[in-house]
Amino acid sequence: CCTPFKHNGYVYGGAVSLLAEVALFRSKDDMATLEFFAVFPKQAQYEFDYRIVDDKIYAVYRTEPENDSIYYTYSSDMGKNWSEPLLIKDSVSCRPRILLSGDRIIAAYNHYNDDTGNRPKMQQARTTVRLAEVENDTLNTENILAEIYSKCGIVNICVTDVLGDLYMAYSTSELALEYQNGNPRVRGKDAIRYLKLGDFK
Repeated sequence: CCTPFKHNGYVYGGAVSLLAEVALFRSKDDMATLEFFAVFPKQAQYEFDYRIVDDKIYAVYRTEPENDSIYYTYSSDMGKNWSEPLLIKDSVSCRPRILLSGDRIIAAYNHYNDDTGNRPKMQQARTTVRLAEVENDTLNTENILAEIYSKCGIVNICVTDVLGDLYMAYSTSELALEYQNGNPRVRGKDAIRYLKLGDFK
């Protein structure tokens, strides 16, 4: 549900309970023991992600239904209080991410793209990823740093930050859009490529 990351000597992670409550934890011994330190304010089915910068938590999470399903929130006191969640318009359920690129905090999420022929709406959303910057603790969806489009489909967001650089994985098979098919090879998951994203200035 959440990609672990290192910060100030801890490895941070999170888990979703059966009640869809998100518990954040950290560990100093490679996850041998866990210290739970915060709970998200809202239910978050399936996926969420967060990063810590200057003792602030920046987070995105997914709810239901599939369309208009991703929210942004932050906490200035390490999880004791949270801002009112902000709905990311035209977002779609597909593993949103919070990333660090230099001194920038970036949200990565799928959004609908109507220019995809006669595909169903869910498949339209699986072709485009947006990267938007967090400014003054608010996700500025007007300031789109990048819009990444693939006619073959981006089945799940897989953008990650490594030493300040951003990388992304994507499929090169249009069969990846056939998400109803349970066969991973038919879905195109055997056709994965990796891409290093540029510097957003």
